[in-house]
Amino acid sequence: ALACPVLGWEFGSELDRAVLHRVSSLYLPEGTSHMLPEELATQVFSLKQGESKPALLLKFRIDEQGQINEFQPEVSWIKVEKNLTYAQVEKILLEEQDQMLFHALELAEVLRQSRLDRGAVVIEQREPEVVLKNVDGKIVVDLQDKPFYARAGLIVSELMILANMAVALWAADKSLPFLYRTQDIVLPEQSGGVWTRPEDIYPLVRSMGATITELTPKPHRSLAVTAYAPITSPLRRYVDFLNMAQTFSFLQNQKLVCTKEELNKLLPFLNSRQTAVGQVQRFRPRYWKLVYFQQNFRQMTWPGVVVDASGQLVVLSLPREQIFVRAPRNILGDKVRPGQKFRLKLGKVDPLHNEIKVSKAEEWEEEV
Repeated sequence: ALACPVLGWEFGSELDRAVLHRVSSLYLPEGTSHMLPEELATQVFSLKQGESKPALLLKFRIDEQGQINEFQPEVSWIKVEKNLTYAQVEKILLEEQDQMLFHALELAEVLRQSRLDRGAVVIEQREPEVVLKNVDGKIVVDLQDKPFYARAGLIVSELMILANMAVALWAADKSLPFLYRTQDIVLPEQSGGVWTRPEDIYPLVRSMGATITELTPKPHRSLAVTAYAPITSPLRRYVDFLNMAQTFSFLQNQKLVCTKEELNKLLPFLNSRQTAVGQVQRFRPRYWKLVYFQQNFRQMTWPGVVVDASGQLVVLSLPREQIFVRAPRNILGDKVRPGQKFRLKLGKVDPLHNEIKVSKAEEWEEEV
């Protein structure tokens, strides 16, 4: 069941233009900036427990290999029995308290394995939480480890991929004008699998082409699906919002909100706004990470892993902080190789100019 904020929405209105201009919610250390007005996003259209809300229901019949045998979307009013957090779901699964969630986990494991068998690239990295504190009128930055909810996270990620894939195939079959997320590239040989080591992830990500939004259904190679149309997050992404509106309108009255020509005309603006928002989403947390380094570089060192030793400036990953730094080869020694570990001392850090320099490095082996 997906939240359905398009009910009664007036496309082309002043509100719609404002939401389109935002194009996506932003999740930053300073706080969240919602794409929709906050009351609509978090209250009116959100699927809150015990309240009747409009929803897009996606009904599946899936075989034991994770293949879809039947799929049908429909619009309905629903009442969610309970909203659960990742932490609550993880606890329930660990204690085997809920048979339905246990089956959901079994399904997610089958879906993940099915995608891996088709060559999916699964990258597992843990992004730290950037926490800003006001200490005597000064902003102090802390990087904290986020709780890791492996089972709950697997259920959510695999069911989202399943939903977006199924809707894409359904829309393509009915020739509906839709916005697809594509990555129609040739992946490096033996790139499929689950990757966790920084020295493996860095070259793999650099070799993979970026995903693009377009009107033609094409494969998304790293997800290992033949078509992918984002629809699961209409409260926070305008592309999902538009795909939801197209689906809702078609199911309700066999009409469309946008023709293919209208979507094609809108696409350059959507792409430019998505690029701009993506830059803010990436670089704003990076800025605060650099402030963290600036506040602590005199008294701290950081573990780093070599991920690229091909140039005069060696690239190292700081796995906990999820940031890359470059260091002159001469401070790392004569024989530098990917996977080699160093404890790094930082020198100049300039958050405003996105600069961070390594002043010293000592080879280091992590204790087992």
